[in-house]
Amino acid sequence: MGVLRLGFLANLLSHPVISGFITASGILIAISQLKSVLGIKASGETLPELLQQLVANLGDTNMATLVIGITSTAFLFWVR
Repeated sequence: MGVLRLGFLANLLSHPVISGFITASGILIAISQLKSVLGIKASGETLPELLQQLVANLGDTNMATLVIGITSTAFLFWVR
């Protein structure tokens, strides 16, 4: 959009639409990163598929990876 200078189209969208898009993007990104924090294998393109895979493989959680992930996340919130 930047190359074609179509950014003005975002001004035509209502605030609730843009807010919903940003919120949904954040949720999808956060859920997709859970597999890395838990240290399990999970795949899926949609939120229901990804959640199903996460729940199914929850027993395979790598505790060392989980501790490092939680510690890193807590540190990032602390220094923010």
